[in-house]
Amino acid sequence: MALLTSALLAKAAMPWAGKLALSGFTKVMRRPRVARAAAKRAAEAGIPVTAKSLRIWLARKDTGEQLRTCSEASLDQAAGRLAYMMPGDIAEERRRNALRVLSMVMEESVRAADPSQAALLVGSWGLQTTKEEGRKTRNQLRELQQDVRGRDGLEQAVRTLSPWAAEEALLLAASWPGVIKCINVLSTVGRQRGDVLRQWADTHPAWLEDAPAGAYAWLGHLAADYDAPGAARHFFETCLREGGHPRDYYTMLAVLQEEDGTEEGARRYLDTQGDGGSSPLMAALRGFLDGAWEQGLADLGRWEPHDAGAAAIKSHFEAKALLNLQRSEEALAVLRRADESFSGIGMTLAATLLEHARNSRTTNRLAAGQEALAVALRARNSRRSWSGDSTEAAALAVQAAVVSEDLALAVEAGPADSGRGS
Repeated sequence: MALLTSALLAKAAMPWAGKLALSGFTKVMRRPRVARAAAKRAAEAGIPVTAKSLRIWLARKDTGEQLRTCSEASLDQAAGRLAYMMPGDIAEERRRNALRVLSMVMEESVRAADPSQAALLVGSWGLQTTKEEGRKTRNQLRELQQDVRGRDGLEQAVRTLSPWAAEEALLLAASWPGVIKCINVLSTVGRQRGDVLRQWADTHPAWLEDAPAGAYAWLGHLAADYDAPGAARHFFETCLREGGHPRDYYTMLAVLQEEDGTEEGARRYLDTQGDGGSSPLMAALRGFLDGAWEQGLADLGRWEPHDAGAAAIKSHFEAKALLNLQRSEEALAVLRRADESFSGIGMTLAATLLEHARNSRTTNRLAAGQEALAVALRARNSRRSWSGDSTEAAALAVQAAVVSEDLALAVEAGPADSGRGS
């Protein structure tokens, strides 16, 4: 099928809106059938979305209203939410796949109500696609210009967030305007961002009620960055209830957000999540929590991260396992290849370098100490730039400066105030 748009879907499907109203969106017993059929077709088209995720999405009240309305705006909203169930870290690709899956769901819903009409709907897709291809109207160009101006303003607003959070916020803004309200609030509270996120987890603001799964995942990462593990777990759990994908990845993130910070607490929580099926990530996590580092490494090696953030977490786990196996050189190699812009990687690398320096001869000790100092200072400065807690990074920088025999810098590198901001 050629490139789909919400406008094309609305025009092509409008004559069948009555059939959609009578199909899987209002009939609970038909939702599993529609979801299974659409998921099967999506898999055949190379789009790995589960029937369970589609069934949860179909059960939402707003999904039914959007698809029964069958307007360009309503289908655009439906596709925007559906996009966060799509795998991949490229927003445009997720959007394209969401529109394709949306068309499949609509076709299967018409088929559930009247099989003879499904073929006519498919033909209408093709007719409308032909009409839409090559058409570039002044309205479309005007919308593009407005989008560019709006994106410039948002890019300015997200500069107080960490690099990954800012990038994800820009992706979310394409389908969820609530991200702008969220950033506006967070940008005014400085060091209290963790407290605000805890409040939002306890009582959802009105603008959060229509948030897609990806928005809850984003808030979960933010809460983890601002030392609010209880809020982070809540947001990751909500992401999962909204059909967040990949399920094992967000389950793992929820497991790690233990309020008391103990592995025992994380293990107890993991036990409530089932055995994880065939997921190598869940098997690796269970192995690491049980201290089975070799087996955990083997399981982790079978897991393919779906985006840069997941790749950073894989590097962190791999390095931790290698360190516990007394393979520090391999751990350093893993951490040096990882992206320091993701929270925790820089501090883990600095701490590992510092320990390596303490166990090295004079020449190697100075070199490792100087590298640890540079990494720790980058981590400290980065965290301060987005009002994160820089205390640990500053402490590592002081220790590395001492090992590097730079006492003046050791004093300068110390925490400022409480270790946040400045």
